[in-house]
Amino acid sequence: MSKNINAFAVSLFGTDSTLSIRTSKAGKEIGTRATFGNEGATASELRGYYKSEGLKGAELTKKVNDAILNGKDVAWAKAEMTVSALRSKGFIPDYADVSAKGTGATMRFTRPVEPKVVAAPAPATKESLIALLKSMTAEEKAAILATLA
Repeated sequence: MSKNINAFAVSLFGTDSTLSIRTSKAGKEIGTRATFGNEGATASELRGYYKSEGLKGAELTKKVNDAILNGKDVAWAKAEMTVSALRSKGFIPDYADVSAKGTGATMRFTRPVEPKVVAAPAPATKESLIALLKSMTAEEKAAILATLA
């Protein structure tokens, strides 16, 4: 999956630095995240970086906001290309969640899939039925005969 999604990112953005592999707590790969602004950093990652540089409070918030606003046009272009690419791959917008404070939102897309066709089990052969009957106990044979009566 990673190779396909990286090729997708390179075709859209010219780089795969905007993608990161998402993993579960158990370490299993569960998907890919595309990040649109600030050279592949999310707002949360920017906040953590500037905080580690010693910024706090209003100064920290201003620095993060400035970084987000600096990259907004490129971020919007990348997001719109991604939505277009998802549409071409058969994805359909499903819903959007907006935080109570109105400072964050997540949009969910879904792609209908064909139901899996389950093959019917092969019919039993005379030989397999004889082998089954030979392996049964007298009580199991009696139970079968009782249900047939």
